[in-house]
Amino acid sequence: MAETKLPIEDAQRKLASKLMRRAGVAGVGIGSRGGAPCLKVYLSVPEDSVRGRIPGRFRGHPVVVSEGGEFRAQSGATGPK
Repeated sequence: MAETKLPIEDAQRKLASKLMRRAGVAGVGIGSRGGAPCLKVYLSVPEDSVRGRIPGRFRGHPVVVSEGGEFRAQSGATGPK
């Protein structure tokens, strides 16, 4: 059964709500691979056990896994302008 393709912003929110509770997942965002949009999952640990639980596609979009450590707010950061 084919999954329903969602707009990538909606797919990102749904994938984040599924994955952010898992140990080792630091973030879920929208990126680009080969000039096409993709969902990016950032891992805080380089463990195959975490990577193996991340889908290769979600709601019609490719998922790319990246190891990047934990995200931390920078001192004095005010956000986008």
